[in-house]
Amino acid sequence: MTLREWIRQREITGFPTFSFEDTLLAFPDRSRQVLLNAIQREKKCGRIYSPYKSFYVIVPVHYVTRGSVPPAYYMDSLMHYLGKRYYMGLLSAAAFWGAAHQRSQTDYVFVEKPVLKGFAGPSDVKVYGLSRFPFEYTVTRNGECGVVRYSNAELTACDLVQNASAIGGHSVVATILRELLESADFHRAAEGVFCLFSSAVIQRLGYLVAEVLEDGVQGSVIYDEWRKMPVARRTIPLNAERRTKGASVSKRWMIVVNEIVEEDD
Repeated sequence: MTLREWIRQREITGFPTFSFEDTLLAFPDRSRQVLLNAIQREKKCGRIYSPYKSFYVIVPVHYVTRGSVPPAYYMDSLMHYLGKRYYMGLLSAAAFWGAAHQRSQTDYVFVEKPVLKGFAGPSDVKVYGLSRFPFEYTVTRNGECGVVRYSNAELTACDLVQNASAIGGHSVVATILRELLESADFHRAAEGVFCLFSSAVIQRLGYLVAEVLEDGVQGSVIYDEWRKMPVARRTIPLNAERRTKGASVSKRWMIVVNEIVEEDD
């Protein structure tokens, strides 16, 4: 059996990813270099794609012209191979919740620390390392290639606010939150997901929900949960990277409103 035939057999039997170690086991009579050469030929013709060293994805026909496959297609298998817990987050998670304003050119993955040396993934994947992995606030669904794990609605909302500058600013966050809030429930968040974030993140989240999106119901719940948090509260800027001189202040949320936030059309 040739490597190409072995790859085809894996694909039709429901195993669309493999590692170099798998090929060594499948072809014990072949040298490492011979197998590496054969793998390189398959990569060049677009038959397989390698998002990470020694890990390969068999490219489905409908992705051949693209030359790669979406990270959600293989991420669960890759993280199992690496022995890491993970979840798709930010705009990637928002898309699963039907709250993505537009398709992001980047996928966002949160991985438990320590992130393996040299692990960055392909250029269209941004990886965040977490010291405390919030497994209880993730959910799964069946994707094209098995299971996909992503953040629940509440964790997604908090992550979006915490990483606002990385995804385009608070206007982008507010636009996504509008739809994401339909799936979110922040009751008892002070005992749960809010414990993963600073008071500043919750203040900004509450301000965006209550005063920008004008969702009084959700805003009140977030406010009550924020007040339960055993943290020191202080007045903070909405945008920590901008000047605050002359900006108005939301006394309820203790936010210096130094940025105009508008939902995208």
